[in-house]
Amino acid sequence: GCALPGPVETSVREDDNTIIVSTKRDYEKQLTVFPNPFLKEISVQFNANKSGKVIAKIYNTNGNELFQEKWRCTKGENQYSLKPTLPNRPAVYILQFTYPNGKVEHIRIARMR
Repeated sequence: GCALPGPVETSVREDDNTIIVSTKRDYEKQLTVFPNPFLKEISVQFNANKSGKVIAKIYNTNGNELFQEKWRCTKGENQYSLKPTLPNRPAVYILQFTYPNGKVEHIRIARMR
């Protein structure tokens, strides 16, 4: 992928109302999580626009942090495997992923049995 300029603003005129549609194109927001649902291990794949520290946190649906892992990534494509210690039962969790530039992305993940 290549870096896209952003944010992009588009004005749409409707009668007397002006609607501004703002689309923020962010090169870094390309987090892929697989398999989902997962059993014991989950892989995260992402594109970073600079090298640095990334933080993966897993929360339950009540907002309690259950797992955290930090590592250094390189600029460009990265892939890591997480082996979170979570209760051994089916459940839905939220993966919070923090990029080196401080941007945060959330993805719902599900654990099978």
